[in-house]
Amino acid sequence: MHRSRRHFIQRPQCVAAYRGQLTLDSSLRLTAHWAWERRLTAKLAELPFGEETITETILLDLATQHPREISVFPFHSRMEGRTGADWGWCFHDSAAGRFTRMLVQAKVLDARDQTYARLDRTIGNTSVRQIDRLLETARQRRCPALYAFYNHLSDASRVPSSVCTCFGCLQCWGFLSLSLTLSASCSAEAESGRL
Repeated sequence: MHRSRRHFIQRPQCVAAYRGQLTLDSSLRLTAHWAWERRLTAKLAELPFGEETITETILLDLATQHPREISVFPFHSRMEGRTGADWGWCFHDSAAGRFTRMLVQAKVLDARDQTYARLDRTIGNTSVRQIDRLLETARQRRCPALYAFYNHLSDASRVPSSVCTCFGCLQCWGFLSLSLTLSASCSAEAESGRL
């Protein structure tokens, strides 16, 4: 039997929870695990499993599982060009009576575990970099700008031990976010595109 098929059959699948079964924190952690496992499965099966598919699945699951805690605003390609973001989301804190808005751009680690493709991407036929548009839009809207990184690393020793938020696992590194508005070195990191 082909290695990827055996892996695919033996691997348990993450099943979306029903509304109210999990806290938002638990759902975000499971999302990271799910992204890690699905990226691994795609690598082994030698099939694509890209940014748009991952993003749409994550946003659908979070929005339907936690409708009172998170609102999701996916952007179509023209809106992405205007904002630099793949989506916006708003977290609701009913106890404090607050909302926290964020703009998010997603990137997938390549199958060789080396780079996030197109971190230095320009928008359309312009010389404006996507990251610069994202930061400018976030500044105008007075909200944080984030990169969401979808990961799987074949070499587990490359995963920082401080990433896990649950049981000392690797899978928590499957879906990471980096606040671009707080990271002084993000411009250099974006230009290099290196992990």
